[in-house]
Amino acid sequence: MGSDFQKLVGSARLGFIGLVESEFLRSPELPANIDDLQKYFRQEVVDGPNRAPSEESKDEDEEQIYCTIRCRVWVDPAEEGENVSPEHSYDSAKMKISASYIICFEATDSTSLSDEAVEKFCETIGAMAVWPYFRAHSSHCASEAVVALPTLPLKKATYPIKETNPGRSFREVLDKPETA
Repeated sequence: MGSDFQKLVGSARLGFIGLVESEFLRSPELPANIDDLQKYFRQEVVDGPNRAPSEESKDEDEEQIYCTIRCRVWVDPAEEGENVSPEHSYDSAKMKISASYIICFEATDSTSLSDEAVEKFCETIGAMAVWPYFRAHSSHCASEAVVALPTLPLKKATYPIKETNPGRSFREVLDKPETA
């Protein structure tokens, strides 16, 4: 799977990102200052990945890879603890923001790639691609509701992008490249 994943990372081009669903709720009991309250966030692929022949290309080996990724941030769930599922925690939160994005990539030579590689691609590269849009969306929603939600953290990629070397940031690569 590793080589399939790397091949897909090298050949995929981002075609489209679009917000398809959004939810925002702020309970009247939630104070404007939420610095001391517990905050959570989560991303997950909720539909896909899906694969389809590219309509714009005459190349039979080019296809579209698309999925729907849901991003969520929530504050001060009513019930906390080890036995509380993330879904239940989200449902009982006093403030919650959810946004689902459809993301589409054009990939060459991808028809022979494993489904596992495409799934991993959507979970990593797809999730990183939609994250800046969700950061802006959640910041805007919180601002409109007069809640001082801290800016969500940046997602940092590792290089090379593979499961076996997850700890190197781009900064580390620039400062000290790996040698063969």
